[in-house]
Amino acid sequence: MKALLLLAALMVGQASLAATNDILSLRTNFVSGPSLSTNELSSVIKLASICGIQKAVEVRTEWHLGGATIQVSGDEQFEGRSVILKTLLIYPIGSPRVRPVDAPTFGEFWAESARPRQEERTVVKVGDREVRVGLLNGIKAAGADKILDAFVKGRVRFSNQSQKEALSEVDVMQAEWIGIREGRPYITFASLPNRIFFFTLDEDKITVVDELRMFE
Repeated sequence: MKALLLLAALMVGQASLAATNDILSLRTNFVSGPSLSTNELSSVIKLASICGIQKAVEVRTEWHLGGATIQVSGDEQFEGRSVILKTLLIYPIGSPRVRPVDAPTFGEFWAESARPRQEERTVVKVGDREVRVGLLNGIKAAGADKILDAFVKGRVRFSNQSQKEALSEVDVMQAEWIGIREGRPYITFASLPNRIFFFTLDEDKITVVDELRMFE
């Protein structure tokens, strides 16, 4: 009997250790407002697993007009610098967003859908660091490398002071999308998701020429 109890205790301990290691291996990107404790991270990962993400690799928070949003990404498949991954949006119970009656829930969180979305990202390189960024409308990986490198290393000029102040609120290593809109290249950041920065690239220097506020 004692042997069985000891074996059970060891199995529980190993499961707990595995869960802890899973959390430690996660990439996390939390904006300055909302953040998650270790227990909350565990609940979010469990909910993502229930919805179909078997191996979570990143958890990030974003702040929208509708409150805090948590995005879990995982089940990555690589082909060169392209990454196919699953993403799931999760909200805390009590969020001002309307929760569907059939929304999957676990602990203090609920998921937007029972099925994650499948998305494509590109591994963009800045020195020895890598960022997964969505590239749209003809932006290539090499071009994205130059663009993000300029933002990260501060080779940026501005058309006015408000653009400089807006970019100062951004974690540039949280670039989310780089694309072209109406003939103008732009970039968005997870840490300021309601803002689009339009820019020009001259050799290795960026000039921010306009910014657009988006409303949900």
